Amino acid sequence: MSRHTRYERKRKCAKCNITATEDGNLSFHRFPLPGRHTFLKARVWAEYCYPTGEWSTEKSLRDLHWQHKMLCSKHFDDSSFTNSARIRLHNFAIPIGTQDLMVKIRQEQCTTASESKQDTSISVEKPQMLELEPSLPVQVPTIANPTTSLPVQMPTICEPTTDSLKKMNFNKHGSDAVHWYMHDLACRVVAKSGIATDNYHAGKLILQSLKEAPNLILQIDGATGESETFQCALERSVRCATAFRNIGLKPNDVIIIMAPLNINLTTSMYAAFYMGIGVAGVDHLLGVKELKDTIQICLPKMIFCQSEKVAVVGEALKHQKLDVTVVTYDKGDTHCSFSEFLQKYGDNTPVDDFQPANIDPEEAISVLLATSGTTGMPKYAAITHKNLVLASPYPWIRFREFPTPIRMALVVSPVQWVSTINTLVMSPILKFSRVQTSLPVTTEHSHYLINKYKPEFVVISPSMMTSLVKPGQREKCDFTCFRLFIIGGSAVPQKLIDDVKTVAPFADVCTGYGMSELGTIALDPVSFIPGCTGRPLGHSDYRLVDPGTGKDVLEPHKTGELWFKGPITFKGYYNNPEMTAEIYTEDKWLKSGDLFYRDENWNFFFADRMKLLLKYKNHQISPTEIEEVIRTHPGVYDVAVTGIPDDECSELPVACVVPQENHTLTAQEIKDLVKSSLTDSKQLRGGVIFMKELPLTSASKPNRTALKSMVKNMKRE
Repeated sequence: MSRHTRYERKRKCAKCNITATEDGNLSFHRFPLPGRHTFLKARVWAEYCYPTGEWSTEKSLRDLHWQHKMLCSKHFDDSSFTNSARIRLHNFAIPIGTQDLMVKIRQEQCTTASESKQDTSISVEKPQMLELEPSLPVQVPTIANPTTSLPVQMPTICEPTTDSLKKMNFNKHGSDAVHWYMHDLACRVVAKSGIATDNYHAGKLILQSLKEAPNLILQIDGATGESETFQCALERSVRCATAFRNIGLKPNDVIIIMAPLNINLTTSMYAAFYMGIGVAGVDHLLGVKELKDTIQICLPKMIFCQSEKVAVVGEALKHQKLDVTVVTYDKGDTHCSFSEFLQKYGDNTPVDDFQPANIDPEEAISVLLATSGTTGMPKYAAITHKNLVLASPYPWIRFREFPTPIRMALVVSPVQWVSTINTLVMSPILKFSRVQTSLPVTTEHSHYLINKYKPEFVVISPSMMTSLVKPGQREKCDFTCFRLFIIGGSAVPQKLIDDVKTVAPFADVCTGYGMSELGTIALDPVSFIPGCTGRPLGHSDYRLVDPGTGKDVLEPHKTGELWFKGPITFKGYYNNPEMTAEIYTEDKWLKSGDLFYRDENWNFFFADRMKLLLKYKNHQISPTEIEEVIRTHPGVYDVAVTGIPDDECSELPVACVVPQENHTLTAQEIKDLVKSSLTDSKQLRGGVIFMKELPLTSASKPNRTALKSMVKNMKRE
């Protein structure tokens, strides 16, 4: 029985660790139970127990998580215990939606008694997902009646009450359970290596985790159906790491990965982590100019991409004095493919004999996260191994049971997003499966992935979420499989949250506010306070600072810039000390560039964005970069680019142009100029506005706040 639960009268089965009370409430302890019982031989209903004590509609068994735990259904011969005893699932990863999710069981008699009685129970097996081969898609376990061999229809789910949401494997408030789990994992790694600082070595933590669950499915490419187990990922990533070593890569070198989320992508990422090599996740849609800027900053030794991007990469590498090896994840005509790279340069070092590189986790870079700046040049936030290991667990603080807090996560954001890096890193560490896709992420394809694989967790942009749940589209998808949505990347309208709750009534829907410079969520997402962005987390100290005076804002409901300080803040912008000095204060406070206010209970509310950065779908757009292109037109006197809100795309770039006197200028000329110079995501979908002059601040700079307000009501061409 749970140590937190007390009953006046208790009885214990002599054959196992299960304790019962006289009224038939059972509670059980951890697996394994002694072997004289028939496990999981019971007719099982998962039901919601309302405060009245009445049982309501049944809940699907597919939502129950049986990994590492088994249930003995043969206990008591005492007639005082009914055959419909209830078992409290405090050791299961209990599915979304209930405090007292109960299981009502029709008990069979013990194997040692009444063997002559006919067995009419349902046999429930552990989910076959744990035993899948790499070539097989994840399947929901089939529950069949052993007498009739006919499939049993999955029960429907009813909406739980407020009281029933308080205790489950999913909390409305943060829990330290994930940090305890991470500590245990780190102890195993350090005990094996004998190096105290390996508790923050991301590569060694992933390597150890892959070894511990060889048969679990790690990842599925929903575009092809291809899947990979932990064991397969372990063997291939170790071989890739030996290939890196054999071609001369060493700690502190950098590789670029710029591709959709195919099966091979994380193999190269994990291998780089093993060897202390930094990984720069780059938008695979970048054009030559933007990629050239990225290469000049990151100075990579290798670039991994799809064969269709080889020409762009080659053009970007021209006239750069860098020795860069280009490898394609798929098979192409001109460059070495990933499988050929492993075969040619990897060796057959046994997994147990492989030794990752020893690094200083406080200094060694794990990932470089793209974040555009006001100068028009991209910046890459350098996240150390220690930063990554400390930061990555925080999106999982809602869950209480580890490992495997969820069965499967959905990944629909690109590799340059911090949330994607987090999921790719934590999937092996927390031992859950993920489904991703190597195809473009469209509304139709996302619906297909959700309907087929039934994921339980996703971090998603507001624009993508809007397209999934808008009327006419939401009817095509069953969202009830989800337990947690974290929606972030730009402002999240309350209407969107309400729409998501409509299609997924048992899921928690949170607004996620994070920064590349933090490597994780900056605030603890709060779903039950309308408009709230979150509460302070334990990873940082927080300040609200008046951007005009530089003084702390101490009163509630007064706006200030949000600052952070703590061990997860990034090392700095890679090869850009000037911009690093701008975002950090002298005493190492990190400035967010965003305005917030708080209430009396320290709930934070987003007010406005100080930065110029625009968000178009999953892309970060620098207005200054677009302005520089437009200024090359001889008919342009001045220009400022801002954004107009859009429900599906977050923001649409719009150019406010002041023409030269006595010069005829058309909107199409401006659009064509931008189209010929920049990628699709940076096009002027908001249109062009011609103005006599731009609104200016007292410092004679464009007043972008006023401009953003003005363009909503002006004629756009």
